[in-house]
Amino acid sequence: MLEEGPKKIIRSSKPIRYIVVHLFNDYSGSPRVLADFCKSEAIQSQSLSIVTSASKGFLEDDLGEKTIIWCPRGRFRLLNYCSFALSQVQLFFVSLFLILRSWLRREKVVLVNNTILSLGSMLASKITGTKNITYIHEINSGPRVVRYVAEFLIRCTADHVIFVSQFVADDYNFKDKSTLVLPNGLRADFEEPITLDHAQKFDQQKVLFVGSLKEYKGVNELLVIASALPDIPFIGIFNTSNTILREFQQSGKIPPNLTLMTHQAGIQKRYEHAFLVMNLSLPDQCIESFALTVLEGMAHGCPCIVPPAGGHLSYFDAGSGLICDARNTDKIVAFIQTLREDRAMWRQYSDHAQKAASKLTASQYSSNVKKVLDQIIVPSEF
Repeated sequence: MLEEGPKKIIRSSKPIRYIVVHLFNDYSGSPRVLADFCKSEAIQSQSLSIVTSASKGFLEDDLGEKTIIWCPRGRFRLLNYCSFALSQVQLFFVSLFLILRSWLRREKVVLVNNTILSLGSMLASKITGTKNITYIHEINSGPRVVRYVAEFLIRCTADHVIFVSQFVADDYNFKDKSTLVLPNGLRADFEEPITLDHAQKFDQQKVLFVGSLKEYKGVNELLVIASALPDIPFIGIFNTSNTILREFQQSGKIPPNLTLMTHQAGIQKRYEHAFLVMNLSLPDQCIESFALTVLEGMAHGCPCIVPPAGGHLSYFDAGSGLICDARNTDKIVAFIQTLREDRAMWRQYSDHAQKAASKLTASQYSSNVKKVLDQIIVPSEF
């Protein structure tokens, strides 16, 4: 975990250029955390270059210099595999260019590879001898062969490995590497302090689901649960395109009490008004490495329903809601019915959740980023 070293590290006056690489920019958890990493004072006090796709997501232009790669995604798996291979070539040459340019500017270079999918930039760091930090958010990431290749490259190229939770760290074997656990925090773009109208939250009884429009995220279970509680308003916010969501809406499976929408900027208001938050990821198909949506719900006083396995269990316990496999829809429906009929019980869960989430704030995350970098960025190594 994070510990202060016995010696105070004295940084040289030579500026640092952080080159941060993330393959595909969207509204999922890993670019969300990376955006907060980039917003931290430790990074913003230096120079920052971001390499990512042109798609819309959390990695916005105001974070620093941004270099775009072409990384299209579609519905055809074979074409996506071809796009992935091409994007790795781009990551290699773009990272190589930025490293060489930084050398010409007499900058120290630190390359941060976000997720295990930044394979091309890992190779560029190895060839140039650039300090390489690999920031691992995920356990499952596509075909198993991708993880095998990624683990091999990380062992060959990474100087330091950062994990988002101990749960994720335990799933990898990098004993010969310098590894640290950097727990995520509440997203930095949320307004604080959070003020809640508990009476309104309970009376409106809105149930919120935030995630990807994928079967392994429990989308089918969401439909079943919403159908079983027709007098409760459900809201599903998905990290997907308007076109795909429209087609899903036209499938004829959507109960009338379920409102669907794509990611939106005002999502904090949704949490503020929510009665309960559900994460329905199926644990045998998708293990949550940290489950940011759960933390976000808890911070806004929402009892949560969470999977029985994953990194969220480092901060979530039964006092904050229900730990249950999403396929046990009868148990989930019964839990929601019990809460809606017992204001005192709901408030007890709400207060416990908010108190637990208060230990993982945005400011604490920013402070921890500095502690991590102070441990691994040693001027004498450049």
